[in-house]
Amino acid sequence: MLFRSRGFQIQCSHSPSVCSISVSGWYFGKLAGLLGTYDNEPSNDFRRSDGRIVHDVAAFAYSWRAGSNSGQCRPKSYVREFSEYQDLDGICKEYLTNINSPFRPCFNEVPPQPFIDMCKYDVTANRNSVYRQDSACTAINAYVTECQRNKVDLWAPTICGI
Repeated sequence: MLFRSRGFQIQCSHSPSVCSISVSGWYFGKLAGLLGTYDNEPSNDFRRSDGRIVHDVAAFAYSWRAGSNSGQCRPKSYVREFSEYQDLDGICKEYLTNINSPFRPCFNEVPPQPFIDMCKYDVTANRNSVYRQDSACTAINAYVTECQRNKVDLWAPTICGI
């Protein structure tokens, strides 16, 4: 699915659920909200709708609520903290760090560390699920999508159902 309007482009795939959002450079420094400020300064990305910078994700997200029932919504955090995130099946390492990975041509173009962290988090969060290995595919497919956007010709592995 592709949506384009006024300098914004949103592209999502149905399976796996990966969305890419592109914003025209015309909006540089003119944005705020859940996607950050778009000014290459990470320290102000958690700016609330009232302009204050916060460090609490729930307070930040709650400040941007909208709609007629926005005052009635209560933030509920679904984040489960673990003392250590683990790559229980080795799938994150196999695709995102291994020197023999089929994704290696992209390692210098798109740094894999954020995707490794996401992969380990998802695998750990689903550690007792029969779909544990499948949970790594969201990060793996997001990495493939980012590599393709950077003109590195990669494809998702068959283990991820593509």
